[in-house]
Parts: sequence; structure tokens; C-alpha cells
Amino acid sequence: MIKSIINMISLIPSFQTYHWGKTGEESYVGRIVKSWSPDSFKQEEHYAEVWLGTHSSGPSKLHILKSNSSSLSPEFFNSHKNQDVLLSEVLKD
Repeated sequence: MIKSIINMISLIPSFQTYHWGKTGEESYVGRIVKSWSPDSFKQEEHYAEVWLGTHSSGPSKLHILKSNSSSLSPEFFNSHKNQDVLLSEVLKD
């Protein structure tokens, strides 16, 4: 028997930094990082990409009902070993 119903699930992306990215708020990705996670934003960082998916170098996380967060890796990968990796990127700079 199901005791509760999940009302909302958010997909939290992974943010990638590379030397070719723009720094801080000059970067579109940097502005996203600052709005989603102000404590982890660094003005001197070179923000380059937003990854949405299951890539092992930057898996997204599921945030369920604002009380539980679980990574899509490594347990997810272990249960889906024979499947392709999902990766959507946002590139803007």
C-alpha cells in the first residue's frame, strides 16, 4: 500500500567548469549557478556547461518533496549497466 504521493520531483543539474568558460556572472551558466546555489557560486570560476542527465562525471540529482535528495549515480548506474548514458547539456557563451 502506498502511504504517500509524490507531488513534485525536481531535477538538479550538474554545473561544469572549463578554462574556456566565462568567469562568474559574465557566464550565462554562472548566473544559473548563482540563482540555484548561491553558496557554491564563485566569481572567479570559469563556468561552461549545465549537464542534465546520468553522466558519471556530473550526474543530476533528484529532489523529491524538498526533503530527500538522491544522486543518479552510482546505484543508478549499477542497476542500468547495459543502457546508454543520458546527457543533455546547456551551452551558452
